[in-house]
Amino acid sequence: MEFVYEKDITPIKPLDNDKYWPGSTYSMFRCVLKKNDKYITYVRVCINNKTMLMHESFNLNWESNEDKRYLGSDINSQDPRIIEVQDKVYVIFIAKSPFPNQYYTLWILDHDTFECKPLYTKGLDVIEKNWAPFVKDGKMMFVYNYDPIIILSCDTSTGYCHVIKGSLPFSTQDTFIRGGSNLMDMGDYYMGFSHSRLPINSNVRPGFLHLTHMVRISKQNLELIDVSEPIIYKKDGDIVKETIQDPVSCWIDNDIIYITTNMRDNFCEIYSFSQKSWNERVKNMLENTNKTWFT
Repeated sequence: MEFVYEKDITPIKPLDNDKYWPGSTYSMFRCVLKKNDKYITYVRVCINNKTMLMHESFNLNWESNEDKRYLGSDINSQDPRIIEVQDKVYVIFIAKSPFPNQYYTLWILDHDTFECKPLYTKGLDVIEKNWAPFVKDGKMMFVYNYDPIIILSCDTSTGYCHVIKGSLPFSTQDTFIRGGSNLMDMGDYYMGFSHSRLPINSNVRPGFLHLTHMVRISKQNLELIDVSEPIIYKKDGDIVKETIQDPVSCWIDNDIIYITTNMRDNFCEIYSFSQKSWNERVKNMLENTNKTWFT
């Protein structure tokens, strides 16, 4: 599966001193929701070492509606995701926890009122992140973990969540497949994009390799159906080989799947995928195998 580059939607370019990015000014994890005649976006920004969310909407030509708003600097808000539940738009983000014995947790923000509250349930970890939102029967759900599958149902009015599949507590520290984008209702299943995480050989370079995978969950029993091979991102015909490729949000427009991706932890980009016929896909498989085997 290949995603093709569409556009850069990075709102704040990283501060560059010609050698490295000091990390005091940057933006990352821009999520997008297409609603009627506009795109609603939220993004994590850091300006002069102060981390917060920034809201901004655009018309369908990606021209700004000039409605920027900065939120949550007092609780160090970061890494937003966006979802619509019964015609209301909510933003899920990570921020400092108000609860004892917990450092960071997930919060929910009402896009209409900009009011927010922490999500909570028994058995949460000291630091919570990587919950993948989706909607089932008009309720907000989260994939807390993909394998083993753990799913939460959360009350948008109180922030209270309860486990409807699997059990907590569960340590996600050693898992390789983690939450990424929202999941979309595809009829018989939910589909979205997760990220995998693997340490890079420290002799080569420090850090982790984050790649993108398509995931599908059965609507009937909420079991994980499958996880794809790593998705290939292409820009100007070349494979994008950034070590950080985190999916943030996805939507479908005219049978084309769009995804926003956090590239290299400093760039927000949109990619697209158009489902080909099986003849075209098999032809591509044959060509790739032929190239691998005989050239």
